[in-house]
Amino acid sequence: MKQLVLPIIVFAGLAFVFSWVINQYVPPFTWLTIDGKEVLTGCGPALSGLVCYRLFGIPNTFNLSLAGSKPLVVFGITFLSLFVPVLLSKQPTTLTFVGLIAAQFAYTLGEEFGWRHYLQNAVAPFTKWQQALIIGTIWFFWHYAILPDPTTMLTGKPVPFYIGIPLFVGLLTLFSKLASDIVVRTQAVLLPTVLHYIGKVSNSYTLLTIYILVLATYLMWHKIGAKRLSPNRTMVYRYSGAPY
Repeated sequence: MKQLVLPIIVFAGLAFVFSWVINQYVPPFTWLTIDGKEVLTGCGPALSGLVCYRLFGIPNTFNLSLAGSKPLVVFGITFLSLFVPVLLSKQPTTLTFVGLIAAQFAYTLGEEFGWRHYLQNAVAPFTKWQQALIIGTIWFFWHYAILPDPTTMLTGKPVPFYIGIPLFVGLLTLFSKLASDIVVRTQAVLLPTVLHYIGKVSNSYTLLTIYILVLATYLMWHKIGAKRLSPNRTMVYRYSGAPY
């Protein structure tokens, strides 16, 4: 059990520390209109994941990579998602779009590499819902490294901790279950990154539309995967020690 839990605990601690130190002590800086400090803060989970891959030798059980088994489809979905801020902006300027897109997408990818690549592989021995709960819980408490009160993320107003913490852990667990299903099925870290990115830059109606589209894509992928399995075939998972 210690061999299972230690890589998860160390990852969670390092992800928090990296993001907290950057958020507290790195002075704000921008390149063009890209908020460099924000990008670095979001990369805490990715940095932690890379360190923990080296420390613990966690195998890439699900053979995960950025674009997965269907790179053309994944890159196409990712490219289209980048234009969501353009569609939502009322005063478009090229420089603002470049900064917003680059900063938010890089920030989100830094998070998702940690959650959906390293941590997804680290929790592989657990059941699917246990995986989602572990990831969702760590994901929520990681936000304390960058926010005084993460329960304000949904409404902008604080929620009593005895309501807010269970509520947000539950929501992030549900999101993690969907994201885990997607990333395991497609082997593509970019797809949950797209889902997360759109949630950061969208209003509620656009977010709902995109969630429906992503869910439809996932179901299509699931159907394709199901067709590949016949009574005479067995799904074979490949194992690799490489993180990507």
